[in-house]
This record gives sequence, structure tokens and C-alpha cells, in this order.
Amino acid sequence: HRCTSGSSRSLANNALLNEPALSSESPAIDIIDRLLAKGADVTYTDPYIPELDVGSTVLKQVEMTPELLSGCDLALIITTQILTQSMIADLVEDGELRTQRRSEGVFFAAITFTRKAVQGFGVMAAATVLAVVQFPKGVAPGQVPEEVLYQLGAFYAPSIFVIWMLMIASLRFYGIDRDKHEENLRTLASQKES
Repeated sequence: HRCTSGSSRSLANNALLNEPALSSESPAIDIIDRLLAKGADVTYTDPYIPELDVGSTVLKQVEMTPELLSGCDLALIITTQILTQSMIADLVEDGELRTQRRSEGVFFAAITFTRKAVQGFGVMAAATVLAVVQFPKGVAPGQVPEEVLYQLGAFYAPSIFVIWMLMIASLRFYGIDRDKHEENLRTLASQKES
């Protein structure tokens, strides 16, 4: 186990939604606290949160650099579902500006459908992988052959990596930043006034 003294951890904490007031509600706090309790050397990066109180420890934000990442044993990106919901809400306003119609029901229905479709696909994919590696039925956890575990890991790790990379790549198409969002709000407000 390498989560003892001397280990290095870098947490890219994106769960704070750019709001310092919400930092105490971040799921990163509990994870950082546990790593510190095990003696890990923890750093975090979030340009909107210069300091983070974790129990009796105050951490200072550091800039994410290739050098920082290369010196880490483990790097985590911690985020919550609220980020997605916030992004969809921003898209609703952007859509209203483009179409002159408020269609939040359509946006959130599409998200719900996508989530259910992905869950169904995930169950099907997991069953397929278990069948391909010939995972034994009814066997105790400690009695699964090592070859089967290796094959399971050989399927799982690259699959998760590819799925996450596709998700991150798809976020490049999301073009609403803070300035764009505020501009959308101002334009919608002025349209309602006139």
C-alpha cells in the first residue's frame, strides 16, 4: 500500500463550482482528510479556492503543471453531479437566447434519457466482459483464478480510460464560460424589459 508517509497526492478539485462558499461541501474534503490521516503529502489545485481548510490543516492551492503531476503517485479529479446540472441550466438559457423559447424540460429529459441509456449499455457491457473472460459463477471472492482477474483488469482499465477520455474530449464542445453566461443573462434580462 503506497498511501503511507512520503506518498504524494495531487487533487484537482473541480467540485467547488467556482464558489468559495461551497468549498466546505466539496466531496474532496473527506478524501483529502483521509489521505492526510494516512500520512500522505496532499496538494490540490483550484484557481477559485486559494486556501482549503481540512480539519486542523490548511492547504494552499498550487498551480497544476506537468512537473507537479509527474511527481505524484496519484492524481484525482473530484467533481460532483451538480456540475452537470449547472452546465445544463446554462445551456437552457443559451438555448432560450437562440430560439426565443424556454425549453428546460427538453434539456433535462434528454439528460435523463441519456443517463438511462448509458446505464443500460453499462450493464450490457459488463455482462459481455464477464462472459468474454469466462468469470466463474458462484465462486468466493478469494477463489477467482488470477488469470481471470488479470483478463478482467485488462478489459476494465483501458475501457474506463477510453470512456473518460471521450467524455473529457466532448466537454471541449461546451462553449459557455462565466463571461458568456453572464452576457446571456444580461441579454435575456434586457429582452424581457423591452
